[in-house]
Amino acid sequence: PSKLTSFRAKTFFTKEPETIKWMNEYGSEKKCLYDIGANVGIYSIYYAKKFESKVYAFEPSFRNLDVLARNVKLNLIERQVFLIPNPISEKFLVSNFFQLQTIAGHAGATFNHEFIKNDFIKKHNNDKKNNTIQYKTLGLCIDNLIELNLIEPPNLIKIDVDGNEFDVINGCKKTIQELEKISILIETRKETHDNVEKELKILGLKKIEQHNSNSIWEK
Repeated sequence: PSKLTSFRAKTFFTKEPETIKWMNEYGSEKKCLYDIGANVGIYSIYYAKKFESKVYAFEPSFRNLDVLARNVKLNLIERQVFLIPNPISEKFLVSNFFQLQTIAGHAGATFNHEFIKNDFIKKHNNDKKNNTIQYKTLGLCIDNLIELNLIEPPNLIKIDVDGNEFDVINGCKKTIQELEKISILIETRKETHDNVEKELKILGLKKIEQHNSNSIWEK
């Protein structure tokens, strides 16, 4: 439905080949994937189709969620992919969700972070076509969802959340610590890189690879 979604489809194997490689190497039919920041679902769908395994796709953008839901239906994987339409945070809370552009396939969103929101606006203030949207919504915590038996624990976690990655990690500390094995692929920003790496090391994970802004960790 947009040039950006078309771009994501056409560059699927070339934009972030390390993500494809990571899923191929660490995935299996018995391993559950959390796709946190699933966008329109390209990686969720690839994993679900390749391994016939379970995927939890977390995507709070209503434009992306619409395309994600249709992609899941088109690929006949409604029983494997669970859509969670809320932002993920370090605890249950109600706060502002902000998105830079309301077109399908766009990233540039943040939850409960005014400084990230202002940074997005500053970087795109010369874009005459830019539009934004903000509304209050409920942020969810992975540890709490698992404790309530609403979702099952993950074997793989992919995190791509435009600056909220530290909040996501803080919200699943208990889960990571309790799991015997786990593999995480996380995209960090300059502002979050050091804090995220420090926290993952404290949680007992070891960095295996670094590809530009993406790093792979395992336990």
